[in-house]
Amino acid sequence: MAPGYRYVLGSVLNQVLLHQSVIGLETKIALDKYGITPDIIIGCAGGGSNLGGLIAPFMGEKLRGEKDYRIIAVEPASCPSFTRGVFAYDFCDTGMVCPLAKMYTLGSGFIPSANHAGGLRYHGMSPILSQLYHDGLMEARSVEQTSVFEAAEYFARTEGILPAPESSHAIRLRVMVARQTAQERFREFGWVCNAQATGTWLRANTSTKAIELVNHALASERLSLRGADRAMRLAWTLSDLSGKTSPGPEEMMQGISMRTRLT
Repeated sequence: MAPGYRYVLGSVLNQVLLHQSVIGLETKIALDKYGITPDIIIGCAGGGSNLGGLIAPFMGEKLRGEKDYRIIAVEPASCPSFTRGVFAYDFCDTGMVCPLAKMYTLGSGFIPSANHAGGLRYHGMSPILSQLYHDGLMEARSVEQTSVFEAAEYFARTEGILPAPESSHAIRLRVMVARQTAQERFREFGWVCNAQATGTWLRANTSTKAIELVNHALASERLSLRGADRAMRLAWTLSDLSGKTSPGPEEMMQGISMRTRLT
C-alpha cells in the first residue's frame, strides 16, 4: 500500500452493516404499518452487509426475547462461506492488507468458480453475522445457480418483476422452505406436495371464509368441482410461500383467480 493511502472495505465490516440497517428499519416500519409479523426472514449473503442490515431490527427483538424469528442466510453453492467455511481469524481482502477479522471464511486466497451473482462471491462473512450464526441465532443454506435462475424466471413470469441474481437466491430458498412445509404437513398421508392433497382434506382444513369463496365460485360456474380443488391447492401453496399456517380469503381469491385464468 502506497504511503498516505488507506484501504477500506465497502462491505463485511461493522460500520457498513450500520449504514445498511436502514434496509431493515424501513422493512420493519412497513410490516408494522400493515400489522404483519414475519415468521421467517430470508436474505442473500455474500459479505453480509445487506443481510445484516435487513435483519438488524428483527435480530434485536430476538436477542431481547421479544420475538422468535427464524432467520436464514442463503449463499451460492460456489462460494459457501457459512455452510462450508471455518470460524477463524482471516484477512478481509485477497491482498492481505486489512486487519484480521474472526469470521466464517473459505480462506482469503479462495477464488470461487464463475457465478452470475457477483455480489455474493466474497470468501468470508461479516464478523457480526458470523458470531450470530456460530451462536445458533440464525441458519444458513447454500443453493446452486441453476436452481436460482429457475426460481427467478418463475418469479418474473408470475409477478412481473425481474429480480437481481443476488436477490434470486432468497427467492429460491423461500420456495424450498415452502416445499418443506408442505412435505411436513402431509407426512402422515404419504403426500409430498399440495398438488397431491385430496379435495376432502382441503375442505376440512381450510377456513370457513376461504371455503365460502370457493362455494361462490362454484355456484356462479366460475369453477368446476375439479377446478375448485385445484384453486384450493394453489391457495395452500400461496399460503406456504407467505409463511402462513393455512390459506385465508386473500390466498383463496388469488388461487381462484389464477385457476380461472388458466381455463
